[in-house]
Amino acid sequence: MSVRLVVTTVFRIAAIAISLGAAADSAAVAAERNTHPQIVVLSAHWSPASPFRIRAKGLPRSSLATLVLETHDANGNLWRSRGVWRAGQEGSIDPAASAPIEGTYSTKDPDGLIWSMRQETGTPALYKPPEGDRIPFNLSVTVNGSAVATRTIWRYRAPNGVSRKLLTGPVVGTVFEPADGRKHAAVLLIGGSGGGHPLDDEAAALAGSGYVTLSMAYYNAPGLPDNLVQIPVETALDAVNWLRSLPSVDARRIAVIGHSRGSELAQLVAANDPDVSAVVLLAGSPVGWPGLDPNHLGSDGPAWTLGGSPVPVLASGKCHGDAFRAKRPPIAGFQCALADEERANAAMLPIDRIHGPMLWLSGDDDQVWPSNDLAKRAMAWRSKRGTRADQWVHFPDAGHWFFVDDGPLDHLTTLTLPGRTVAFGGTLEGDAAAAPRTWAVVRKFLHQAFETGNAH
Repeated sequence: MSVRLVVTTVFRIAAIAISLGAAADSAAVAAERNTHPQIVVLSAHWSPASPFRIRAKGLPRSSLATLVLETHDANGNLWRSRGVWRAGQEGSIDPAASAPIEGTYSTKDPDGLIWSMRQETGTPALYKPPEGDRIPFNLSVTVNGSAVATRTIWRYRAPNGVSRKLLTGPVVGTVFEPADGRKHAAVLLIGGSGGGHPLDDEAAALAGSGYVTLSMAYYNAPGLPDNLVQIPVETALDAVNWLRSLPSVDARRIAVIGHSRGSELAQLVAANDPDVSAVVLLAGSPVGWPGLDPNHLGSDGPAWTLGGSPVPVLASGKCHGDAFRAKRPPIAGFQCALADEERANAAMLPIDRIHGPMLWLSGDDDQVWPSNDLAKRAMAWRSKRGTRADQWVHFPDAGHWFFVDDGPLDHLTTLTLPGRTVAFGGTLEGDAAAAPRTWAVVRKFLHQAFETGNAH
């Protein structure tokens, strides 16, 4: 082949390549022009048991776009999050694939727009979802100051295939049941000192994993005491028996989960019901603490009764009073009381009578009480009495609310009220990272406890 022929052939190939490239670019430009900005929801049925997955597409190439997510809580207060991303060459933004350039959070996290929501109106308070079977979240996409796409995304209170029912008495709370007609292990969830039944979302998520769950109230709910004072342990024991009576429940497989002050009640239930299979403590305490009576602040009266008799407590009124006046976080009062080892041992809950394994989970920066030290105390107490199946898992940069998954975390590290600041500890990023890990550990623990009779 001659040099001239080779050169001519090369030029022809180059010309064809240029033509094809130009055609491809024209097609891409046309496609971009014909694709209008839109929000794609990748979660078919968004609920506490499924992830929040969205994508913005059809945006101008390499444009800066702002995503804003808004919702309202049970009190009508507005909550909002935002993030700014640069659209890719294909004109799309995927929060699961890249971190925002700026916004209410800064990490690559598909749930970042959820947990980083900030309360924008009303008196600061922990997020409480509105009543109803689903909650609207409004997402908008803005480019160059103009909204180019909006969409309402519904968050369902129960997963697909799970029923949700509010209970008003004699058991008060919310029950979730898989609607497959089979028998399932059951889990009772008990919230902390705020009262009511705040663990509904956690109960719904576990129901999505195949458990019948009951998020119960023991005070601060219709028909129940107003304050955490002399609460009968029988309230929770009756809830366990109510769960056992359900046709959908395998009565041989029952676990109890308790958070904070609710962890005390969870342990008292397991200690007085030998058929409880396992216990999970979220920022828990094996020590009994006084009741909380706003009419008698500093009182060291009992929080719990059993058979009409008070459950022993570790007196802490003076310690908490001193800490409050010194403007120190709540943990200082608990640490002060725990320094009296003899009295602390006398107030230990009867955890040596719990037959099943115990899982302790805590945040390293809990500022409410020393949950790491309390978990160590419980592990040592049970170990000395021959128990080897217990576990303790703790999370860095996490506080008292490290387990809250798929919900706004604003105020869960620090709640600022008029004239007072309540420190819960941790960082928003630390709690957000700990939450999915918490429930992965809990699910594994429950599965092993139910299926093998041992969580190890």
